Amino acid sequence: MKGQRGHSLAVFLFLMSLLIGGLTHPTEAYADTPHCGTVGNETWTAGGNIHVVTCDVTVPPNVTLTIAAGAIVKFKEGARLIVNGTLKAQGTPAQRIYFTSFKDDSVGGDTNADGALSTPQVQDWGWLEFNSPAPGSLSHITIRYTGYDFVSSRTYRAAIYVANYVVPTLEDIDFSCETPNSVCRRNVANAIQLPGGTLATNVNLVHYPDLPYLIPNDWVIPSGVTLTIAPGVILKFKEGARLIVNGTLKAQGTSAQRIYFTSFKDDSVGGD
Repeated sequence: MKGQRGHSLAVFLFLMSLLIGGLTHPTEAYADTPHCGTVGNETWTAGGNIHVVTCDVTVPPNVTLTIAAGAIVKFKEGARLIVNGTLKAQGTPAQRIYFTSFKDDSVGGDTNADGALSTPQVQDWGWLEFNSPAPGSLSHITIRYTGYDFVSSRTYRAAIYVANYVVPTLEDIDFSCETPNSVCRRNVANAIQLPGGTLATNVNLVHYPDLPYLIPNDWVIPSGVTLTIAPGVILKFKEGARLIVNGTLKAQGTSAQRIYFTSFKDDSVGGD
């Protein structure tokens, strides 16, 4: 009897050690669906399926990537979504689409399975980049923890970067500010960033409420080119950047929808 009790106690202690070890040292969680490299015509679904972007994902010309309402996309360090074709990411008010950090446990659970050992930070991943004549549409989207740049720690990109001035159709883009007027530091820049430099063709900037355009350096309108800015548009310029008009500028606001040319640091219009 004594030997049997001793054996039972040993088994009990062994099982308890396994339980405690499992609680204190969680096993690695594998992404439901990893993504890396060039994609084809495909749909990233929702329904508890976390999409993890492990390296830059590129949508090539004439290809459409569709992201379903309710989908959660988490990016590893520095990874970007580069759209040279078309992106259709149309959430709903009840089923938002999330673009966020691999370390963000607040949506989709603890994907990297490290408990509280890591927390998401600004610049965890890159940005959404568009360089297409038909970039697509995004609606009811939440974007968090963007801005990482491999090239230099002194440069960065806003959450949405439009390399060719053709902006996708946008509706209800949220940067996870706690309140509309609060300090909002979950992205390096809560804006649509344009590249600056010299315009190669005519450009029309559409008004998106509370979503300003960020101009990082001198912006030149050359002879024979027209920049048209819609009523209500907010343009924010980084330190020293200028708008140089050698061609034509059409910026006709209204009394109800003024056009703003202001500083990157101006939180009074277009948010923080």
